[in-house]
Amino acid sequence: FDEIAGAKATRLVPYYEWDFGIRPFTEAAWQEQGLTWSEFMRTAVGLADELAGEIEPRYIRDHRGVIDYAIVRGDDPFLTSVVLSARFRELFEETLGDRLHVIVVGRQLIYVFPAIGGRLEEYGTAMVDAYDRAKIPVSLEVLQVTEEGLRVIGRLED
Repeated sequence: FDEIAGAKATRLVPYYEWDFGIRPFTEAAWQEQGLTWSEFMRTAVGLADELAGEIEPRYIRDHRGVIDYAIVRGDDPFLTSVVLSARFRELFEETLGDRLHVIVVGRQLIYVFPAIGGRLEEYGTAMVDAYDRAKIPVSLEVLQVTEEGLRVIGRLED
């Protein structure tokens, strides 16, 4: 497990595919594979880059047609890793800006808001509800995604 700057509960946890889906590495399985964290992260970021090229965000607009936020959904069990990719941030540069606030609500559901001028707090209750309904909930912590990487800047109240 690896910590994300500022996180109280959210961690980067290595998973792998097996016959029945995905599962987290046990210490024994990790050692058996002979992995290092840097090797694993290189692989994870490579997968995240691929996923960033495949996702199709759905943009939610206000009554004036201005984009409020984006929703990213998908069936890929590694979808949440997409936030590790620089391509993920770049995907939203023209629509939401180069600094994002991201909530990884569930394994198949990510909300993306602009960091500047965004209205995240107005939608907090709806995202907490989505987290409560998620088949595999992930986190209510808010990630700030910038060119420098990820950091947690707060948490939605449940």
